[in-house]
Amino acid sequence: MWLYNGIGGSIPCDHLPNPQPKLEEQLRGVMRLKQYSRRTEEGYVQWDKRYVVFQSQVTGRMRHPKEMGAAEVTALLTNLTVNRTLVAYSKKEDAKPSLSRPFF
Repeated sequence: MWLYNGIGGSIPCDHLPNPQPKLEEQLRGVMRLKQYSRRTEEGYVQWDKRYVVFQSQVTGRMRHPKEMGAAEVTALLTNLTVNRTLVAYSKKEDAKPSLSRPFF
């Protein structure tokens, strides 16, 4: 596979360290394709970051959201409501759309 370098030539893609965009860039790309507002996009990205960081703290390693499921979402929401004394209903409703459906 070849990648256009912008000055009239191409370079082999296998020499690039990581040709695939990062998870956040993929998430933003999908939301822009679906024409979500910037504020909605930012909210989803923030919830995704909280989700990944929380799970890495709990398990001791970084995991891709594709590897996680309902149990991990429940653990995050429980932690937010119990340990951070946040209102369970509002946080659950805010987080549910961004954490419940995979974009990839």
